[in-house]
Amino acid sequence: MTGYGTATLATGLIRSTMADLINELRTMSEAGTGDYSLGTITFWTDAQLQAVLDKKQSEVDYEQMNIFSKRVGSITEYKEYYSGHTNWEDTPTVRDTYGSALSGTLYTFDPVQGEVEFTADQYGSARFISGYFYDLNGAAGEVWHKKMGNAAKMYDFSTDRHSMSRSQFMAHCKEMYQFYQGQAGPNVIQVYREDTRPPIYETGDE
Repeated sequence: MTGYGTATLATGLIRSTMADLINELRTMSEAGTGDYSLGTITFWTDAQLQAVLDKKQSEVDYEQMNIFSKRVGSITEYKEYYSGHTNWEDTPTVRDTYGSALSGTLYTFDPVQGEVEFTADQYGSARFISGYFYDLNGAAGEVWHKKMGNAAKMYDFSTDRHSMSRSQFMAHCKEMYQFYQGQAGPNVIQVYREDTRPPIYETGDE
C-alpha cells in the first residue's frame, strides 16, 4: 500500500512525516511556492502549509481498529485493520492487546485510507492505533480563503497567455473555499479515560 506518492520538499522546517500531506494540500489549493508576498514573507512554503495542516490536526490515542476478515479457501484470515480515519501523518503506533508497540516490519500502513495490513494472520485479535490524522478539506478551504483575501488588493493580470480579472480570480477563490469548507470535517475534542485501557509497555534499552 502506498500514500500520495513520493514527495519533494521545498525549504522550510517541516516534519518528513508530513511530506505527502503537504504535497496533496498544495495540489488541492493550487498553492505555488511564490503565489504572493506580504512584506518579506512569500506564500506558500511547505512550512506554511504544514502550519495550516497542524490547525486541522486530530489525535487518537489507543483507539481500537476495525477488523476486515477475508475468506481464503477454507480459512478465514484477519490481516486487514481499519482506523476509520483518513489522511494520517506517517507513521502511527500500532499496539496489541497488551499495549505493546508492534514493529513496523510486521505490517504496512496506508496513510491515505488509515489501513493497516499485517503480513501474518492476527486471528481476530484486537489491535489499537495512536497517532495524528488531518482534515485536508478544511486545510484547503483555509488556504483558498487566505488567497481570496490577498486577491482583494490585486490588479487584473495575465499568466501563460491567459488573462484574468481580479473579480474573476476572487470568484474562483471563493468558489473553491466554499467547496472545500462544505466537505470539511467537524471540530472534535477527544477525552480519554485511563482506566479503560491496559498499560502501555515500551520496548528497548533504558
